[in-house]
Amino acid sequence: MGFTLYRVRFEIIENGDNSCIIKSTIEYDIKEEAIANGTPGFTSYSEKFTKVDHENRLKETEVIEGGYLDMGFTLYRIRFEIFEKGDDSCIIKATVEYDVKEEVAANASYVTIEPLVTIIELTKNYLIKSKAAKDAN
Repeated sequence: MGFTLYRVRFEIIENGDNSCIIKSTIEYDIKEEAIANGTPGFTSYSEKFTKVDHENRLKETEVIEGGYLDMGFTLYRIRFEIFEKGDDSCIIKATVEYDVKEEVAANASYVTIEPLVTIIELTKNYLIKSKAAKDAN
């Protein structure tokens, strides 16, 4: 996408029995070459967990305010599915689903899985460190 991520802050806006709305505020710098190419950026969006299935290890969120919706998307959904691959490993399948208004269809080119890969890598590193600390005790 052409940016350097600095920090993401999450704020729980609403927490119900079967849903949760989270506002994500993103601080980043857009790389100069991305600005020259017209890459847009956004600083915040709210997403709602629309599906949480612990048994099948499935989590799904939809952006409900800001972010991609401000760029002409009518739907932006992320789905994480986790498949156990043994005692100490798993496979994570991340899917991005979106619809965009026809008049701004070119904005679909800004959709990327880079942020999802970053989240998965950070989670992996945290779990590895946590396991190592637990094994050391």
